[in-house]
This record gives sequence, C-alpha cells and structure tokens, in this order.
Amino acid sequence: MRRVILFAAVMGMMACGGEEAAVPAAEDPCPEISADGYANDWIKVAGSTANHNYRIRIFEDAGAWKAWYVGGFFTKMHMDGALRSNDLQLTEVPDEKGAVRYAAGEKELTRLYFSPNKTKCAMRVMEVKVSEVDGKEVEKQVGSYIEYLQFPKGGPEFTYRPPDEALFLGAAAKSLKTAQKELDTLGQPNPGVPFGEAVPVGMWSDAAADGDASCTYDFDLYFDDRIVEDKQKLPAGAVSGSKRHWQVDAYAPYSGNHHFEFYRYRTCGGERELIAVAGNVAVLG
Repeated sequence: MRRVILFAAVMGMMACGGEEAAVPAAEDPCPEISADGYANDWIKVAGSTANHNYRIRIFEDAGAWKAWYVGGFFTKMHMDGALRSNDLQLTEVPDEKGAVRYAAGEKELTRLYFSPNKTKCAMRVMEVKVSEVDGKEVEKQVGSYIEYLQFPKGGPEFTYRPPDEALFLGAAAKSLKTAQKELDTLGQPNPGVPFGEAVPVGMWSDAAADGDASCTYDFDLYFDDRIVEDKQKLPAGAVSGSKRHWQVDAYAPYSGNHHFEFYRYRTCGGERELIAVAGNVAVLG
C-alpha cells in the first residue's frame, strides 16, 4: 500500500503597479483525514506497510456513532462511539457474558480514540483498556499511538461485522444431536477439527424466526474473512420440525487458526435481505 502525500506551496506575489496580489489559500493535503471523514473503512499502517488483520468500519446508525472493529486476525467486536471536540471515542460493547465478566472485574474493554493528523495524513489512534475499579472507570493505554488510513478502494474485500450466532464444524455441522452435545459439554461449538479439502461447516436456525415459509433462503460462505467465490447463494436445507439446516463442505487444507462465516439471507418478493451472520474461529489440525 502506498501512502501519497500532497504538498501545497503558498507564495506571496506583488502585482504590477505595486498592488498586493491575493494569497491563495493553502490546499488541504488530505481532505479525507478529518472529523467529517470518520465514517469509513480504515486499516492499520506502519510506515508504508498495511496490516489487514487490524481494520475498522465506522458508521452512523440512527444518528449514533457505531463501529465494527477487527482487533487482530479474526477478533471482531461491536463498538459505540462518542464524537468529542477533537476526536471520536469508540468503546467495545461486550456481549451478555462479557458484560457480566466486566462488572466482576474479570474482563477489560477495548477503547479507541480516533483523531485526524494532517501532518502525517493519517488518523492518529490511541488504544486503551478500560476496567472498573471501585465503581469507577479506569483507562490504561496500550503501547504508543498508531496510524490508520482509509482502506483502499478497489482492494480486496474483507468482512467486518461481528457474528450474531455460532457455526459448527466437522460431525456437529451435519448432526443436530452432535451439535447439541457440544453445546451441553463445552458451552459452544468445538473449534478444533481436522483440516481438509471438505471441512463440514453448518448450523441450525429457528425457521419461524427466519421469516415466512413462502420466502426462499440461501447463504454465502466466507473463509478467513473473504468470500469464497464458488460458495455464494447456496440454498438452505429443508426445515425439519422447527429447525432449518444450513450446511456446506468448505475447502480448508491448512492447519492453524482460520475463520468460517455464513451470511444468511432470505428473499421475499425479489429482495434479498440479510438475516444474520454466523461464525467460528476454528483451530484446524
């Protein structure tokens, strides 16, 4: 990724006859780096090197500032924003379990401060960890200031949105009984399964909650936060009892941590609408 910095030169000139010519206003070297430009996709940079494992989508929703933050590989979180005089403060919104742990002093929240830095034509970002001590909020800065630039237009597309629901892998992706056993014993789907050219990935939804039975249902598969080109608009399975099965075999012949996501859709009257996002940060071995 190349950083482009524009320099504006301002010169005082004297017109003929001794009259002073108007001095042109200095050109803004980076108009996108401003308080008016917060709502965008951003990527962490160090010098001329971009790191897509750290990226954030900032947006406004019903007049409120929100963000989806990817804070290292596949860690995704919702954030609420507060626009201040010199910066935008973004604070992690924990899920129900996380909120209980935070209140008990067992978990810290991530907070980011975004502020425009015209000198470097980048967003200057400070990360802090927030904890609660004696009923008061305490901040602890993490490292030094870092920089974010707008995610390049026309570049590779990555997902940002945190998942709403869980995905099952391996045998549990195909058997509701096995999936339920994992939930009963682990409290979540088992992330550890063998890698391979056809890793089963699946989940079950409440068919009534999905929408009207006259609608059609399909999903897109994402792997490591990028869409799988030949796994789009896959039809959902038939409804059995009250459950609708969503399942596909994914090409994942790599060991280590990897991310599977389903973007689930319904189509009623020709309009395709996102229902929810399901995800699993897998440990393939």
